[in-house]
Amino acid sequence: QDLLVSAAGKHAPKVLHLGTRATPAHGGTLGNGHDSVHLCSDSGFFMLFASNVQQAVDFTAIARRTTEQSLVPGIVVKDGRETAIAAQDVRLLSPTQAQRFLGAAEATIDAPTPAQQLLFGPTRRRVPAWHDLDEPALLGALYDADSFSLGALAQKPYLDEFVEPALTAAFERFAELTGRSHATVSEYRVDDATTVLVAVGAAVETARVAADELRKRHKTRVGVLGIQSLRPFPAAAIGAALSGRRKVLVLERVDPLLSGEPPLTREIRAGLDRLDGPGHSPCRPVIYGVGGLPLRATDLVRLCLDAVDDAFAPIYLGLAFDDTTSHQPKREILLDTLRRAYPHLAELGVRAAPNEVLPAQENAVTVAIRRDGGGDAGELAGVVGALLQQIAGGRVRSRPAVSWRQEFTSLIDELTHGDESLQDPGDGLQADITLDTVAGTVSVASTSQTVTVALDDAAATHSLRQETLLGALFGGMINARLLDVKTRQVLAARRRMLEGLDDDRTDALLAALQQGLDSGTSSSDSAAAADLPIDIARRTPDAVRHLARDDDHYASLPRFWDQLGSVFRDGTADDLTPDPYFATGTMPPLSSTFRDLSAMRRMLPVFDPTLCTGCGNCWTACPDSAIGVAALQPAALLDAGIQMTGADAVRQVSGKIASRIIANGKAADADAVSFGEMLDTAYGWLEEKMPLPDDRKQAIGEGLARISEQLGELPVAVTEPFFHAAEAQKKDSAELLSLAINPDACKACNICVDSCEPGALSAAEQDPALLQRAHTLWSAWSATPDTAGATVERAAGHAELGALPALLLSRYCQFALAGGDSAEAGSGEKIAVRQLLAATEYHQQPVVQRFANALLEAGES
Repeated sequence: QDLLVSAAGKHAPKVLHLGTRATPAHGGTLGNGHDSVHLCSDSGFFMLFASNVQQAVDFTAIARRTTEQSLVPGIVVKDGRETAIAAQDVRLLSPTQAQRFLGAAEATIDAPTPAQQLLFGPTRRRVPAWHDLDEPALLGALYDADSFSLGALAQKPYLDEFVEPALTAAFERFAELTGRSHATVSEYRVDDATTVLVAVGAAVETARVAADELRKRHKTRVGVLGIQSLRPFPAAAIGAALSGRRKVLVLERVDPLLSGEPPLTREIRAGLDRLDGPGHSPCRPVIYGVGGLPLRATDLVRLCLDAVDDAFAPIYLGLAFDDTTSHQPKREILLDTLRRAYPHLAELGVRAAPNEVLPAQENAVTVAIRRDGGGDAGELAGVVGALLQQIAGGRVRSRPAVSWRQEFTSLIDELTHGDESLQDPGDGLQADITLDTVAGTVSVASTSQTVTVALDDAAATHSLRQETLLGALFGGMINARLLDVKTRQVLAARRRMLEGLDDDRTDALLAALQQGLDSGTSSSDSAAAADLPIDIARRTPDAVRHLARDDDHYASLPRFWDQLGSVFRDGTADDLTPDPYFATGTMPPLSSTFRDLSAMRRMLPVFDPTLCTGCGNCWTACPDSAIGVAALQPAALLDAGIQMTGADAVRQVSGKIASRIIANGKAADADAVSFGEMLDTAYGWLEEKMPLPDDRKQAIGEGLARISEQLGELPVAVTEPFFHAAEAQKKDSAELLSLAINPDACKACNICVDSCEPGALSAAEQDPALLQRAHTLWSAWSATPDTAGATVERAAGHAELGALPALLLSRYCQFALAGGDSAEAGSGEKIAVRQLLAATEYHQQPVVQRFANALLEAGES
């Protein structure tokens, strides 16, 4: 901000563009907010706020003309996601228009004010050469207090007050040249309105959509006042538009802390208070879109219908401070506590019901494009909008997806095309047609039909694949009668857009487009069964179950899961409400393990125990801690199963069963691949030789069945380092190597598969059955004990293993680095960090334990 103040004080005739973004507070976000706008508002720059891309382009030219006339710098503000990075239709100034409106920087103009005439003479250079070697002068000198105050107080009367007439003149001249009229405020159906929505930026168009709906279906007279000049603030124009209104709702995209009213409401109210005469309209601030919270036209409709006329407290749009529909017990306890402590908060939020949907604007079609955040398909929405505009004209409004999580994140870009009357419909739209660039499908909402795009021939390069998907989307729109054109018109329009490319490149792209059009217009294809959503019922995450913490501390992972994680798991995140935990911006450790990456991959490693040699290459090289491994004696597995199931009848024969499992493992023809098979074989042999009553045998059999139900699917391998070498040192000390893949954390980088020379790990196509089995195996493995410390020490000295694979047998070391992050698949940095943390954990754990024991002994003494 100090740099802006300095630039304004030096009268640098510059125009800056400000894309809005919420400033970091309790945490950071890529979402929008107007914090930065209001921080800049007192910097000495004049400020124009664009409602759409066309206004942003026009205001840039207008601001340049104004700053060159007034010698006061300007800022053109654009809402980040809705305008600054959005794909929209736009008409640029022609070179002739630009020359006539702006002129050359070195051209001579008449000095427009007496102050400038004193400074420069009767004429001056359009852009003054403040740094001129022919007329040297010191700029930005260090003044004493009295001299500085004289200069500071001279700014407003001699220079800044000319901004308003210069801006008005620029608006008028721009309208003469282009036919596009702008002003410091815009009025939409305000003349007879009893309720006026005051907005800035992209919210102006969405408010207009809501106003039309309110007048048409609810017979409520609502108008929209858009403020397009924040500095100089058009107090007189705003006062004239709002005077005598029954209800004025000021949309604010900032919630200032400890300062009373939000800044825009404060300025509007101050301006109204300065008006002569009675009938001042009550202003009520409406906080919306903070941090990127969606602005839905349905919420604006509900706001205008429910807001009390004479209330002044802020309203929070698009969220509720209370949720009476929560089905999560722990979340409901939290909400009950907050209701009792803060009963007034329940009335501050306004949110439309989930089933409230506004009808689409006339002749409008909404397209959704699902893409992988790690790819570069984000430009496709812009191409779709440009092609629609090239074919049918009209207007385009879009909502590009914004996320800091790129890899392994599914993003959805939304785009709406309509005629010249189209206004930005806001967020929360229902797409008429959806293109899934990951699965290669096109889905039409009205028919529930999904078409699979043939990509075999066109997938040689990314651009050709994108072109085929583009063709499939337009073919789908034509087939669904969402676009009334012929395919040849699409091809002709695309050819015009590709002008400037060489002929071979153009022909290749158009051939790919044609292939997509043929796929999109064919209704015979349907999505393969493997592409259907995979719905796996999962238990509470392992990290939550292993952390036996039952308090409500902000760092409690079980509390975090019960109140928040389970809500996202059940798909009810839209019902979340603000709470003190959100206010702190804190997240407990290991919360990344809640993330499920299943939908972002196509394959999953599969383990074959019969081929495993126990070399350790796979679990050592995994960067995502997605391979669980343990070396356990059969007796340890049996004891774990008895504790899990309460099968105490098995305990009296567990030692003999464990010995028989080891004996069977020594056999050259041993072919069991799961612990359940080993149990069945060992007990089948033992049952014939046990001199026990039938009822005792029955109890043991039932107990083993329960154990097998819990651990029977567990894959176990008989290997040289853990089974035969251990047995050679001491009888009945052989250990089975169990390995499982965590389907939530695996990113399918294939490092484990490539590093497994025997081929015990192989890549399999992921389908619902394979994914369900992977979850079953991971749950079984998670229930097993940890590898014994003696086993780790012995394995570290084995010639085929070494220290690093051995210490990673310990779960404390194995999961020293949690998975679930957004790093790229196969990250080398993560491999290094994971191994370093594992080694540190292995070294420090006994040190910490010895220190804890010393403290305990000192306390007892």
